[in-house]
Amino acid sequence: MNKLVPVDTYAFELLSPFGFNESVIGDLLQSREEYTGKIFYSQTHRLVMNREEIILTPIPDKKDILLKNSEIIIPEERKEIRKPIHLKFERKEVANGFNIDPSEKTANLDLRNIKFPLILRKWEKGDAFYPLGMNKKKKLSDYFIDRKLSIPAKENIWLLCSGTNILWIVGQRIDHRFRITPKTKEVLQVRWVVEK
Repeated sequence: MNKLVPVDTYAFELLSPFGFNESVIGDLLQSREEYTGKIFYSQTHRLVMNREEIILTPIPDKKDILLKNSEIIIPEERKEIRKPIHLKFERKEVANGFNIDPSEKTANLDLRNIKFPLILRKWEKGDAFYPLGMNKKKKLSDYFIDRKLSIPAKENIWLLCSGTNILWIVGQRIDHRFRITPKTKEVLQVRWVVEK
């Protein structure tokens, strides 16, 4: 693949409309092969170095920052929430010919192990869970590294929790302790409805 030459000129033409000055772009170009996770800011945007790519995103506004620090309480009788993400909750009896939906947008959880109300929140440093198929705990930060998630992707992760236990990294993976087993009689099926 042909490289853009001179790279500094192209970088300036691409990034200056987003408020990045020549000095910041110079620092970015110098560090692009050294620092995965390094962040550069303008007044309105940020650039995140992520392996072989540079991710440009608007700086989150105060409303988004407040939402990041909040918990959404979901009572047992709730069938659906629409904000901050759209989730649908349905109880299903295994005896009635229940089929597991294998989609990453669906969590099939053993209801007998779940305590209500549920909590929807963002992940925090130190969070850990037992990934489906594993009998030992893993830090979410390590799980995200294994999945090669960028900083913006990690910021958009939501956790569905029961008390202090993570049930589901929404759209990713459930906790092994809440999986369906031959002893499961009732399932809580949670669907993430992604708006188009």
